[in-house]
Amino acid sequence: MMEDQLKIVYETMSTAGRDIETTAAGIGQSAQDQLTRMQNIIGAGWGDANAEQMGQQFAMMAKRTGYHVDGMNANGQGYHNVRHIGESHEAHVNNIVNG
Repeated sequence: MMEDQLKIVYETMSTAGRDIETTAAGIGQSAQDQLTRMQNIIGAGWGDANAEQMGQQFAMMAKRTGYHVDGMNANGQGYHNVRHIGESHEAHVNNIVNG
């Protein structure tokens, strides 16, 4: 019975980790898409100083978003690590009890 409860916790941790990583990927892709659109606008004849400055601001925003995405992915990996630690400890306890 305890193993079933722990399995639910492990699955929840994995789901949370995957959800964070999926969200991070979506955010990163959205930022990249916006940057690409801005670069296309600049390349399509909007290449005055204001457009160039706006493009640089978008690039900086995408870079900051990338840092945020990296942080989210690290958090997602943390959830996976917690699951792994829990499963390892559970296996160790089972070996002691049953060994």
